[in-house]
Amino acid sequence: QSDRKALVWLRRSAKQGVAEAAVWAGKLCYHGTGAARANATRALGYFLAAAEAGLAEGQLGAGAILTGVRHPGDGGIYMESDGYHKGVGLLRDAAAQGNREAFFALVTRQAAGGGEAASDALRMVEE
Repeated sequence: QSDRKALVWLRRSAKQGVAEAAVWAGKLCYHGTGAARANATRALGYFLAAAEAGLAEGQLGAGAILTGVRHPGDGGIYMESDGYHKGVGLLRDAAAQGNREAFFALVTRQAAGGGEAASDALRMVEE
């Protein structure tokens, strides 16, 4: 019951432009709760709203989804290569704000063969 109420209030706040609420709504949608099943597509929308407001956590969430991190319950969504490049850019933006998880995500994309992410991570280390 409390998960359901929290999600309702977070969604309302996110629709009113509260970026922090969009991050939390994105997390609940991505991981799933008693209130909602995991849904990466819905989570992406919330994370992108927070990313547009400049929040590193929103950039991280959207970037992770767009560059290939998947949750088992997300229905196997496919993101096109343009989405991958946008995701790398969002991860770069979050890492530039000092978000260590985003930097780690860039480095792990490098290990998986993501050349653009690798170059970004290496440039950040050099700076």
